[in-house]
Amino acid sequence: MHEPDVLIITTGHDLQDGRLVRHQHSLLRSGMRVQLHKVQSRSRFLRFFLSPLIAYRFIKNSSANCVILPDPELQLFLPPVIHRKLAVISDVHEDYEKVLFDRTWINKSMIPFVKAITKVLRKARERWSHVVVTVDRSIGFDNYLIISNRPNPIDFPEPPNTPSSSRLVYVGDIRESRGLSAMLRLAQASPEIGLDLVGPCADQKSLYQQIQELNLSERVEWHGRCSYKRSWEIASHCLAGLSLLSPTPSFREAIPTKIWEYWAVGLPILATNIPGQSKLIHAAKGGVVGSHDELLETLDMWIHNPKEAKKVGSQGREYFLKTASGDEKQISEAVESAISIYKVKTQ
Repeated sequence: MHEPDVLIITTGHDLQDGRLVRHQHSLLRSGMRVQLHKVQSRSRFLRFFLSPLIAYRFIKNSSANCVILPDPELQLFLPPVIHRKLAVISDVHEDYEKVLFDRTWINKSMIPFVKAITKVLRKARERWSHVVVTVDRSIGFDNYLIISNRPNPIDFPEPPNTPSSSRLVYVGDIRESRGLSAMLRLAQASPEIGLDLVGPCADQKSLYQQIQELNLSERVEWHGRCSYKRSWEIASHCLAGLSLLSPTPSFREAIPTKIWEYWAVGLPILATNIPGQSKLIHAAKGGVVGSHDELLETLDMWIHNPKEAKKVGSQGREYFLKTASGDEKQISEAVESAISIYKVKTQ
């Protein structure tokens, strides 16, 4: 195997995480050699305090010219000690302060401490990273480069021509703040509805318990985490995609990547009415936002008229393709910029 030009190393993401896979595919298409590597850890404590050391050793032995760090603990500990060895990119794709309200393991007593750490984290990554990238301006600063989460249509199967099934699909982390109970209630509302859940679930016991209590064992299938390619192969054969986010601080203005991905495979979207995703879905005419009853009414219509669902999904896909820009080259340009800055600073 050839030595990589770019190393993407993570402690908290799966190697099939959508953003990491998009980085990898984009860099490969630009002609760069890329290696994805995950440092495994058995606990959250070890992830934050031992995994950066293991990651450092791996980076030290790598011949890569550039490393991309997508996790806050790596951005906190590594740039100060590796910025003279190779180009460093810190990838900030979550607002870490707002995420405090979307993580059940962060209790109220921890919030002041975590807030203090996030401020130190920002200073560390900005001082010692050669480039800092972020997913959009709402969670970044003026000197950060924007690396959009918009996917490339090349990475998805073509939408099927025939009307879809009566199954709904959700792709992503499976937890309550992302609409787990709301998804199960939609499936429960009609015996004609099936549901495919694709992604990791931290509380599997609770998931299976809810499915059994609602008598949905025959109609809901949890696929677990699948490869990026397989996830969207499953989704492409469904009737509609779900984005039933709760109105938490981190989600209110966010545009979930899965919206673009649902449209990439021609799916219409059923979504909760929160500002960020609602504005985009209305602009594209690629789905419906509303309450449980409103979504159920639309779903009932789509089940009996799947061609209408297909039409709405096609409108979303058309909007996705029409508004595409030069996003594909963003990450390779960031790598080239980081390497250039690194060379100047180490001369």
